Amino acid sequence: MIPCIYWLSGSSTPRIAKVGLATELGGLTNQNAEEFKESLDVVVRDTPRTQIGASKLKNLLSKVGVATAQSIRELIVDITSETAKKIIWPDK
Repeated sequence: MIPCIYWLSGSSTPRIAKVGLATELGGLTNQNAEEFKESLDVVVRDTPRTQIGASKLKNLLSKVGVATAQSIRELIVDITSETAKKIIWPDK
């Protein structure tokens, strides 16, 4: 696995580091980590690709443990678009 640091527009370095650490500890493969990074970059704003990115992110979160997924949710919920939130966490 590679260390995953995600650079998001307007986010703070501690949040970026925590998301990267959470995905690394969650056991994502290199390919999954790259998909996670790309999807996260897409879901921070509403674009035509937001639905696809949110669906991929939801799928990737299902591959990590419940505690890791919850930790990642707490870190990214404030920066994801409303459209993405409804797709990733429909019950929240």
